[in-house]
Amino acid sequence: MILKDWLKMEDFRKILDVATGVRTPFFVYDASTMRDKHRLLREGLNPQFEIFYALKSNPNIRVAQIMSQLGLGADVASSGELELAEIAGFLSEKISFAGPGKTEDELKIAIEKNLSFISIESIQELLLVHSIAQQLNKIACVGVRVNPARPLKSSGMIMGGESTQFGIDEEQLADFFRALKHLSHVQFKGLHVFAGSQILNHTVLLDSFENVMRIALMIKDSYGAKLDIINFGGGFGIPYFKNEKVLDIHAFSAGLKDLLSKYNFFGMFPGTRFFVEAGRYLVGESGYYVTKILYKKVSRGKTFLITDGGMNHHLAATGNLGQILQKNYHIKILNKIDEPCDEKVSIAGPLCTPLDILANNIMLPHASPGDLVCICNSGAYGYSASPLKFLSHHEPPEVVIE
Repeated sequence: MILKDWLKMEDFRKILDVATGVRTPFFVYDASTMRDKHRLLREGLNPQFEIFYALKSNPNIRVAQIMSQLGLGADVASSGELELAEIAGFLSEKISFAGPGKTEDELKIAIEKNLSFISIESIQELLLVHSIAQQLNKIACVGVRVNPARPLKSSGMIMGGESTQFGIDEEQLADFFRALKHLSHVQFKGLHVFAGSQILNHTVLLDSFENVMRIALMIKDSYGAKLDIINFGGGFGIPYFKNEKVLDIHAFSAGLKDLLSKYNFFGMFPGTRFFVEAGRYLVGESGYYVTKILYKKVSRGKTFLITDGGMNHHLAATGNLGQILQKNYHIKILNKIDEPCDEKVSIAGPLCTPLDILANNIMLPHASPGDLVCICNSGAYGYSASPLKFLSHHEPPEVVIE
């Protein structure tokens, strides 16, 4: 399936209803879409896999509560996210803590709260965790985050398989386990690998999962380590741009079943908990960013729509969050949904920088000041990944609709 105008009129009517009572710009998240995506992912995974929600993708408290109510765990990367996870109802045994730069205070909190898993990303961090646990007279539950020796074939953002700040290089695992032997206040729990994100090709995702299986078996055989937890990471992507294909979750499911059988993986690790992480996949397509057109102007033959919101609220849409070349998100004029797209325009936000371009040379219905621009697929890494204080505009309201 190719990204297209899949949204129904009732979806836009719901957003228009929100616009009558909320000032622009604003974000709106549809809870029913989140639940649909969770159901799709849950059906695509073996029941033995636990799904952990990556809070970094969207830390809105109501969104986090929905994920908690669905029975998910929480993947956190700061003490702030840990506090949010607790408020949202996630239990400590279903919270994992990762990140290459955890502070001493954050590690202390994580140890005190008996989290299920602290991902160790350097030997220095391992020694610090042991020292803190000793002072607290506690046993810290840790796992090793491995930077694989073999990179993924392709992913939206590569996070392993090369020189990186994330995890311990696979070829340095002997040093890790050598150090681990002498630490009395650390209990080794398992393995964490996260090699890439925004993957749309199911064969690439399967390659990542198979690599985790290979590393797990190697650790078991080479170091005799018991793996109570194996965290496969994630990488489940969603289509943002024209001609991008939807991740075939059914083909992934069939391929995963074959891999598990090939390695007799559950048989090799009886009693082990298996985690996958998902954030963007669960919430990305549920979100919309709505901003109002303030002015329409022509500059040397190019038409600009100037809106009351921009990169300060939605940095990703401007292409300044990892894209080499800007590609236009799926965009609608909310109050002219049935009109033909017969005018080429660029959409610029209100900021004093030429980087504040929400869309460049996009075909849209003939627009006027007062019309509402709706940027789809804005549920992940929108509000939370943007420079909200830049130029000190009002922060956008967030609305969750059922």
